[in-house]
Amino acid sequence: MERFKFTDKAIREYTPPDDSTRREIWDDEIKHLCCRVSNTGKKVFQVIGKLHGKTTRVSLGDFPALGVTEARAKARKALVALTDGININDQKKQKRVEARENPTTIKAVYDRMLEVKPRAKHTLYSYKASMNHMVSWHNLPVAKLTRQMVLTRYTEIKTKIGPYAANRFADLLSAICNHSRIVTGKPEANPVTVIRDTGSRFKEASRDVSLSNDEVRLFLAVIDGLKGGNTRDIMLTILYTGMRKSEAMGLQWENINLQDKTLYIPKTKNGKPLLLPLPSVLVDMMNARWELWQHPDRGAVFPTSSTDGHAKSLDQASRHIKLEIPHFTPHVLRKTFTTIAADIGIEDMVIDKLTNHIPRGMTAKHYYKPNVESLREPMQRIADRITELSKV
Repeated sequence: MERFKFTDKAIREYTPPDDSTRREIWDDEIKHLCCRVSNTGKKVFQVIGKLHGKTTRVSLGDFPALGVTEARAKARKALVALTDGININDQKKQKRVEARENPTTIKAVYDRMLEVKPRAKHTLYSYKASMNHMVSWHNLPVAKLTRQMVLTRYTEIKTKIGPYAANRFADLLSAICNHSRIVTGKPEANPVTVIRDTGSRFKEASRDVSLSNDEVRLFLAVIDGLKGGNTRDIMLTILYTGMRKSEAMGLQWENINLQDKTLYIPKTKNGKPLLLPLPSVLVDMMNARWELWQHPDRGAVFPTSSTDGHAKSLDQASRHIKLEIPHFTPHVLRKTFTTIAADIGIEDMVIDKLTNHIPRGMTAKHYYKPNVESLREPMQRIADRITELSKV
């Protein structure tokens, strides 16, 4: 048992275990207070006491949202309650049930919002960061949120952390307020509009930037020299299909049909599965990978040792490409695909279908229902143009 006097600095600098186990460290000041540390770096304060003679563990909160001083105060209250025979865990469970049934606080409305419409993993990661910026508001009723409170917090985040983080905070808080208004009728007006009304919102640079013809040729030359076939092939897959980065990285062999020359994405950003024809350049690439990995019938097309088993990041390669093309991001490849498609005369509703965008216009939305074979010719034309640019 490892025991020392807790301080915020000591907890922050405590090294997580290397293996998959969790380690418990104990406070010298309050003997029953511990901090459970996982190998992911997550640190949770807990207090261990006796309830009717039975050892009971109560979670107090996560560090650093909950500091040592606050954890000790909560631990003392919890120990008194256990001594009085009060089951704190049952109370917390009852509060969670009540919050789900009648959400009024910011955290309760947030939880209900995710139950109604689950979000993608990367979206939840962004939401978690934004929720950390409003920890002190978690138990605040949404109806009591004022415009001045929102503007003050937005300005603080914008100054101390950054404008992009402030915008993500505002976007999530606005969604929470809108959901609360739908469910409970409150607030009558969304207080987050104060950011727009005062002109305080940071204007983000447009992501609608594509590679020029010369940059396409330069990009293809740069990635050809990258180490590691995964990164190069993922980048090519995005450029030649217009797929989203996360969808390309997560491709599975069971969804690749080399005989029919198609790929299938069962779960996409807009919730609609996507079946695409593979252009010949990607058929050749996929065949080469299939041979390399000895004819797999399932598993990741771009395997790694990550928890999910497939590639999770293109950051390192992107930094390398930025040395030659400063405005480059993987998303630029998706925009380049659509730009090239438009340049060679592919109709908008066909481009929307290939990139799995929500159709625009009555005809595209209700009447245009192409099969995968009818998309093969425009997909191949786009791919041929990209290949042509690489040789100019």
